[in-house]
Amino acid sequence: MNSSILHIENLSVGYASRPIIANFTLSIQAGELIGLKGRNGKGKTTLLKTICGLLPSISGNITFNAQRLEELSVLQRASIVSIVLTDRVRLGGITVKQLVDMGGFHNQNRFHFKQKNEMTDQCISLLKIEHISSKALSEISDGELQKAMIARALAQKTPIILMDEPTAYLDYVAREELLETLSEIVTKEKVSVFFSSHDIALMEKYCTRIVTIENSEGK
Repeated sequence: MNSSILHIENLSVGYASRPIIANFTLSIQAGELIGLKGRNGKGKTTLLKTICGLLPSISGNITFNAQRLEELSVLQRASIVSIVLTDRVRLGGITVKQLVDMGGFHNQNRFHFKQKNEMTDQCISLLKIEHISSKALSEISDGELQKAMIARALAQKTPIILMDEPTAYLDYVAREELLETLSEIVTKEKVSVFFSSHDIALMEKYCTRIVTIENSEGK
């Protein structure tokens, strides 16, 4: 078993007067595809947003390679954790390729323009959306946009990717294809993906582990 790269310990999220999730503990190893399941309203989205820093935690610790994430700058955190949400993106005037390219904004000083462009093309290829790369976001379907957002997260080159209901806008065949793609990416790119979903059968088929939100505790 690989060593833990992200460790969440006794994390409580939600509201100070009424935590939605309390005492959540999870260690994520390198190269894992972890599913997060739970009924609506159990706090899956809140948990993911808290882990990446979009929401403050009530208590507990989140560490990456023994570094507390809350002590890192926004730019430093963006090099560790990326997130794909279900919120509709209001950037209809830009193309899919431009959206994916935005994922590498914090790497501008690390990579030459040619390298960055190659990384963008690679992420687009991994999600199999080359045929829409030149289309504006306003011209593509919700399912295609979801794949573009995942490609953008991959372009961010973070070791941890969080996803909230990544299969929400896809039909069953497309959902299975996406989970298969994520499984391949985890293996090939050595990243870890932690995602919420109601597709229990697909999670059981493709995930290395499934975490259940139940009674305000993660297992």
